[in-house]
Amino acid sequence: MKLWKNVSGYVIIDIMGKYPERLVNRCAGEGIPLFDCEKLSGAVRASVAARDFPKLRPLARGAGVRVRIVSRHGLVRARRQLGNCAAFAAFLLLAAVLTAAASTRLWFIDVDTVSVPEEDIRAALSDLGAVPGVPKRSIRTAELSRALALDTRIVNAKVKLAGVVLTVTISGADAMPEKEDGEEPADIVADRDCVITYISVIRGRAETAKGRAVRAGDVLIRGILPDVAEGYAVRAEGVIYGETVCRVSATAAPVRTSRIRSGRCEKAVSALLFGREIMLFPPFEDYELEPAASRVMDAGALPLTVREYLAYELVTAEVEDTPEGTRERARLMAQEKLKDALPETARIRSILTDCRRNADGSVTATLTVTAVERIGALKK
Repeated sequence: MKLWKNVSGYVIIDIMGKYPERLVNRCAGEGIPLFDCEKLSGAVRASVAARDFPKLRPLARGAGVRVRIVSRHGLVRARRQLGNCAAFAAFLLLAAVLTAAASTRLWFIDVDTVSVPEEDIRAALSDLGAVPGVPKRSIRTAELSRALALDTRIVNAKVKLAGVVLTVTISGADAMPEKEDGEEPADIVADRDCVITYISVIRGRAETAKGRAVRAGDVLIRGILPDVAEGYAVRAEGVIYGETVCRVSATAAPVRTSRIRSGRCEKAVSALLFGREIMLFPPFEDYELEPAASRVMDAGALPLTVREYLAYELVTAEVEDTPEGTRERARLMAQEKLKDALPETARIRSILTDCRRNADGSVTATLTVTAVERIGALKK
């Protein structure tokens, strides 16, 4: 019997309610066997075949009792556990298959170059079929190196495939650059502190690379090359961009210049003719008007209107500004100074604004600007 119960599966339940025996009697009447029944405090514990358990719900409602599952045994529990394990195993298997499939393809290309623009290298690799997503078996690093070396600007190209990353390193030209008559030899040096973001050498030899920090005066492209040949020198030429940090500050006083009423007031008269108003004998050089009266004059066919005003004289004076107004004036003053500090061709990446209120009520605004600029100056 026990072996059959385990094979078919059974559920241990608690029948709870005022009269749990009613459900036992109903099950007997419906031909649903309950076995191993035992009386508990306020409940009856019994076992029922797994296939018969769903039939208990409507009977329990009719008997006014509740049925609670204590445990499952036999194939019922085994099927639930095996089902969960199977789903997890299927997930692991799918993940392993996808990882294995992804590892057979090229996904990333890293280019390190100082003599040829990076976009030119990537375009050449694309023409040669080295693009993200292609099977790694189609990548021949030696063939890629030889193909890149056909570019007259490239002297030494190293291509390496590691995992799903293709690394291409373009070394600076070691051959002697051509001289041009009438040019005085010179190096290109950094004219400010920065981090190199782009460098392309036309003539000379690169002394730095993308991502390196340089200080003002450091040689970026060397044209004077005594190690290549004694006394050999050219005028270095190239395009270099760097990320720079610029800081400008401006202080705004707690008072601002404004036009205010002086306290003097005079009457003023204007004439409105054909929609145009003409002020007659302005009382002050600068004034503010308040309407006082208006009347239409009998001028025959001419539509003449006379208007009277109270004219208040305006004078220039310093007035106390609000903290918000002082802060805004300081920020605007710093922005004006920034226009002179950065060239028009600079590409601003971020601006950090810091406003500090001073003891005298003034506000100092400091702008910290990160920008990309073209850098480099000839040094003979």
